Amino acid sequence: MPIDKNIKKRLADALAQSYFVPWHKRWWGKVSIVVAVFVVIFMAYFGYITVDNIRYLAKGYVYDNSSGLWISPEQYQESQRLTAEFMKDDDPWLGSENPVLFVVAYESFTCPHCKANQEDLHNFLTKYGSIVLLIAKDYPAEGIDPFAFEAHLAAACANEQDRYWEYRDLLFENQGDFSIENFKEWARDINLNESQFNVCLDNKKFSHEIRQDVAEGNQLGVPGTPTYVINGAMVPGEIPFSVWEQILSVVIK
Repeated sequence: MPIDKNIKKRLADALAQSYFVPWHKRWWGKVSIVVAVFVVIFMAYFGYITVDNIRYLAKGYVYDNSSGLWISPEQYQESQRLTAEFMKDDDPWLGSENPVLFVVAYESFTCPHCKANQEDLHNFLTKYGSIVLLIAKDYPAEGIDPFAFEAHLAAACANEQDRYWEYRDLLFENQGDFSIENFKEWARDINLNESQFNVCLDNKKFSHEIRQDVAEGNQLGVPGTPTYVINGAMVPGEIPFSVWEQILSVVIK
């Protein structure tokens, strides 16, 4: 075989055996390229997040770790104003003391729509409770159940012992089975001070406060239950979880 053909054959054999494969075609070269791409993507994302965060901080925004959201100074000031306007010592509340979304709920324990909305409301507060404040107002629908007003009295008596929300759940769960005897039995079920609760309920201790809530709701023009006053805007009817999130996204936009 001529020398030049022999050389060409050896070169072809060497190339076939990867002796002359370019680095980017070798396994370690391919791995290096993939790693480099991920590093570039990560650095670009980190840079974007850093710049974005600096932009918010420069505007005086406050970051809420629990919700992962930025809160503007105006939103904070408005929440303080609404809290001072609506919140009273006797009103049960859940959530943040410095909210972005301020919700006043006018509900009746005899209202089936209120009961139906509890799961969505609970899930919303569980997820966004660090920036949402819910205040419960009494608005008994006395035409639905003869014990509607007494149910709210019972809840107020439970609130006196700092067990409002647990007792409230029992009332919604047992909707349609209201009686004075059952109110007292449910108080025993959650280990309330029985004597204190019974005296409170029998004497209608918080009747005036409940009537005040009703009068306040009437003055605002509450059309029925449930009705939510959300950052000062009235929204009647059930609100699904997805809509609660949409409302929050509009507020923090």
